[in-house]
Amino acid sequence: MSAPTTEDAVLDAAAGDADEHQVPTRAAQIDERAKKIYARLVKANEELPADQRESNDALRKQARGKARSELRRAAAQAQAKKVATNILADLGSVLHRNRRQLAPWSITAPYAILGLGAWTLAKFGAGAPVGIAVITALLAAAVMLLMRRKVSAPPAFRLRFHAGLFGLTAWTALMPLTTWLHPAGMWLLLISAVAYQSLEWWREHDHPIPVDPNALTAADIDLAQLDLTGITAEDLAALGLDAETASAALDATLAAGGEVDAAQLQSKARELEEVKAKKDIAERLVADWDVYVAGKGTLPGSTLTTERFVPYGVEFHLNLVRGKQTITEVRSAKAKFCAALNVEADMVSIDHGPDQSTIVLTVLTVLPSTFYDGPVIIQDGGEVYIEIGPYADGKGCERFHVLSSQRTEEELAAGASGPDIDGSMHGGFVLGTKGSGKSRLLDSIAVGLRALGIEIWYLDPQNGKSSHALISEADWPLRGMHGKDGNFSNLVKLWRAAVIVNELREKEGDAAGHQGFQHTRENPAIMIIIDECHKAFAAINPETGNTFGEDFANLDRVWRKNGMGLLGGSQGLTIDNFGGNNAATVLRDGMCGTNAYAMAYAGTNISLLPGYDGQPASSLPGNCGFGYGTRGERPHMRWQSRFTRNFREWLRKYPKSTLPVRTQKCIGRDYLNRFDDAVADKKAAEALLAAIDAAEGDASALLLSNRTSKTTTATTSSNADALLSPAQLRQRAAQTAAAQAKETATENSTTDNNTATPAATPSGVALTDAERRVLGIVATKPQTPTSLADQLGISPQGAGKHLRSLAEKGQLTKNDNGTYSTA
Repeated sequence: MSAPTTEDAVLDAAAGDADEHQVPTRAAQIDERAKKIYARLVKANEELPADQRESNDALRKQARGKARSELRRAAAQAQAKKVATNILADLGSVLHRNRRQLAPWSITAPYAILGLGAWTLAKFGAGAPVGIAVITALLAAAVMLLMRRKVSAPPAFRLRFHAGLFGLTAWTALMPLTTWLHPAGMWLLLISAVAYQSLEWWREHDHPIPVDPNALTAADIDLAQLDLTGITAEDLAALGLDAETASAALDATLAAGGEVDAAQLQSKARELEEVKAKKDIAERLVADWDVYVAGKGTLPGSTLTTERFVPYGVEFHLNLVRGKQTITEVRSAKAKFCAALNVEADMVSIDHGPDQSTIVLTVLTVLPSTFYDGPVIIQDGGEVYIEIGPYADGKGCERFHVLSSQRTEEELAAGASGPDIDGSMHGGFVLGTKGSGKSRLLDSIAVGLRALGIEIWYLDPQNGKSSHALISEADWPLRGMHGKDGNFSNLVKLWRAAVIVNELREKEGDAAGHQGFQHTRENPAIMIIIDECHKAFAAINPETGNTFGEDFANLDRVWRKNGMGLLGGSQGLTIDNFGGNNAATVLRDGMCGTNAYAMAYAGTNISLLPGYDGQPASSLPGNCGFGYGTRGERPHMRWQSRFTRNFREWLRKYPKSTLPVRTQKCIGRDYLNRFDDAVADKKAAEALLAAIDAAEGDASALLLSNRTSKTTTATTSSNADALLSPAQLRQRAAQTAAAQAKETATENSTTDNNTATPAATPSGVALTDAERRVLGIVATKPQTPTSLADQLGISPQGAGKHLRSLAEKGQLTKNDNGTYSTA
């Protein structure tokens, strides 16, 4: 075929193919189609008589003409289809965006159609108008009943809605009887009545209009109240106000005889600039959304409208296509639409709106401050909360719910007692990988607890490494699970004290007729905080043979109404992290019942966290204190815990409460000597390090022998001078530190010479921690691999391996029925 001609180029331009790169493509299409048409014309031409046949050049010219015509027609059809599609899409978008405003007309439409049909039938048909009116009235009544059943009107508009339905039914029934009138009258009546009935609805559901900064100038700056003495229009313009505003300020001042403070005016000018900047951002984002998000297919058909300016940015309403898009899809598409809008994903938050198809989308211009300037306590009636950090959209803060149903001082003074005392305390759980900010969060909660006067018992399995503030300032600091009294002695002391206080408060509540617990500084609530709590819960309690997780689970079932709570942080959620037996789930659910926080965490078992509903914890950055409160009021809104490097100073700032003398007596020496023991534990560690440094060659036995079990006694002191305040106990501990260090060093030296391994059984066989745990379970009841697997939360194969290993070491005996029992 010949090369494209000038005529082809003209046709291409006429068809709208202005892009020079598309001209050869169109010419090729014409050539390709002309070949096919030419072949058909040649075949038809050969069937004609010889005198009627046309030349090949004429056939080629006809073929090219038909090809161009077909392409023009196809292009016109495609263009028409595209235009129609765009019109329908725009129309659908307009209808969806204005669905609330059009609701009265959509309800009116069925009646209007029915009335028009009845009027037409009565006017031009053969039926009697009265008969048609009766039938129409019945149909309109049926539509009314259907509307009342299917349309759920808000309570504030329900009466007006029902009255409107009755009026529409009456209008429809009258239409066939008005054939002698001009139809415009009835239609004018309908439109006027619907508009009048809908006025309140339209006022309530009007489209939000972005605030005009110029309007804010007049509203926010009361020029008549400002001091303009000695300030010229040029001075005002230099402060950021335009000439018009400056002139108005001067005129208003002269008219009122008032004075203006330049600093106040400058502050208002800065506020005005911030509003202008927010307005520019809002207009740009709304325009970019239509082009790059809705138009490019990320969320097709959705619209973004400006709702209002908030302290930290701009809040929008994202209107989704009803029935096709959900908030889950919006969250999944967040990275894409943030890239399309050129906005950092961390500056955008997504939350539920007034209905399922409207999303509240907030774009921040400034990040909320996370600077810690002291605890914020919220008391909502009898509920007591501690704020832990602002939400990502700057609207409110995540809370830690501490106490419930607490009586105020006025209520207590007025005689609230007996059954009126029904308060309780809540614990909590913090999930996060290392470096996620768990300890930072626990510290901030602890300062709030101290400000409330709540007693803090703190155990750190990492020997004080987790929180320097808490190990220094807690009401009962326990440095590590193993104290000077042997393996797990610190953990045993903590558990035993919790059991004693719980039992004592049960008896005190029964005697007083209380249904719950009232926190006061004279009888404070107690929060037990265990960082890296999985280490403590998995250990075997030498006094019960159970895991500490099981023993704490038994307490957690009952101690809430005795003013005791357990707050823990861990890197896992499986039952192994909570004791590895049937009670593990009870403990996990109890700790997470009211306060559960998911910080940066990439584990696959996050779905075990109560309240988890797809929060993207795995995408949270580490070392920043970000998290989600799965049990909070806004479980899908990210928050960031506040931070300071001096939590220790904040803990020291607030006075401590003291347990009643009766409670201290019942706990005994474990509590009365708690600060002495803390100093002794530290001195023992220092003495051990000195002994290791002084040893020649292999010193591994020294470190192992330091954890040999000792006999831990629970004696109670009857000396009055033992019931001292925390400050007095600290002073006494400092005075006896040298003697304790000497005694501990002597004990360590003796132990080093007599002990070989820390995990040795009476028969001298070394066991691992897992084997010790299995041995404790079998000691209570013979086990099969299957039953043991159920208690440990592992596979039967793994359980069988442990049982066979202990049997080989002579610790277990396999019975004829397949069970294993202690040897």
